[in-house]
Amino acid sequence: SNQPYTNSLILNNKVLVPIMNNSWDDEALEVYEEALPGYKILGFTGTWESTDALHCRAKGIPDLELLQIFHNPLNDSDSPQSDGYMVQAIIDDISGAGLIDDELKIFWWTDEMDESEEILMEVCPQDIEDCYRASIPSQFSDTVVKYYIQAIDLTGRFETFPMAGYFAFDAIGGTPAQNGDVNMD
Repeated sequence: SNQPYTNSLILNNKVLVPIMNNSWDDEALEVYEEALPGYKILGFTGTWESTDALHCRAKGIPDLELLQIFHNPLNDSDSPQSDGYMVQAIIDDISGAGLIDDELKIFWWTDEMDESEEILMEVCPQDIEDCYRASIPSQFSDTVVKYYIQAIDLTGRFETFPMAGYFAFDAIGGTPAQNGDVNMD
């Protein structure tokens, strides 16, 4: 009832199958050989459970040097503040080596620009661990703003978020009102 055979790992034309040293092992390996001709089927003993064997254990190997960026993208309904569109992110340096402050950046652009601009992020004023922020300037005309976040740590690990591509939002053109002064007088 607690057979781990389906919790195998397929890797480089090999199938690593967890086995229990019981009467079902040979049958399980034969099923794999029939189902996957051309693959080398290898049985591995261990303290397996049906829900915790080779596949589960291999996919759970941690990246101890991870540099992870968390961010809720700006959306079309966000209005600019007096200093523009605030982008906030949690940048978690799992390695503990430390972040390179001058490499915590937001790169942003619109279709009307020739190249992207970069903005250095700063520590958030709120007491939120690993929180950084920067403001994308308000736009003079309605446009789509595209952006991504970059971080580099002292190990040289380089990450962007999103990992591929960029975030985009519709920016409302014009100068934002300050302190409730909607007619700017």
